Amino acid sequence: PRVGIAHGVSVVKVTGRHLSGDDLFCRLGHGGVVAAHPVSSALVKCEAPAHEPGLVVLEVSATEHASQFARDNGGPVFEYVVETAITGLFPTHGPQTGGTIVKLTLSA
Repeated sequence: PRVGIAHGVSVVKVTGRHLSGDDLFCRLGHGGVVAAHPVSSALVKCEAPAHEPGLVVLEVSATEHASQFARDNGGPVFEYVVETAITGLFPTHGPQTGGTIVKLTLSA
């Protein structure tokens, strides 16, 4: 996904070529470096740590020290968003035939 929650952990899938090896790492924005878990030579998964809401650039490296990070040419590729929850629903029931307009109350 290109979007994940700001105050939690999201799994990010990165596709490309020659993504193999035991020493792959991801960095989202200016955050910390996390291990990348290879699925195949064309796919790795990274756990995006909590981060302030906003757009960040995803980078992948074969070295943990960030000296070899390769930026995706697409620019900002991942967006951290504030998680929203449904806190209210009105009305709570309606006819089985449908057609009822429902109002949701959300929290941010």
